[in-house]
Amino acid sequence: MNEKTYKTDFRIAEGQRIYAIGDIHGQAKLLDKMHELISMDLVEGAPENIHVVYLGDYVDRGPDSRGVLDRLIERKQSNDNIKRTFL
Repeated sequence: MNEKTYKTDFRIAEGQRIYAIGDIHGQAKLLDKMHELISMDLVEGAPENIHVVYLGDYVDRGPDSRGVLDRLIERKQSNDNIKRTFL
């Protein structure tokens, strides 16, 4: 079997912070908690560029899919200089 070697020295640029949130599954309270933890982290020293990536699975299974979507729409429309990507 031929094994390939992959370069793994990926780095986030200086002054950049990326947060990834995945598999929310209708858990609006847990999404709120994630946002709260991100805010607390940023209080300790916000970088120049902040990017939050939402990895999908927003609805289904949990008790408040509508609340999750409402919160994500609200975040998308905010003018807080945080880049957001919704997958």
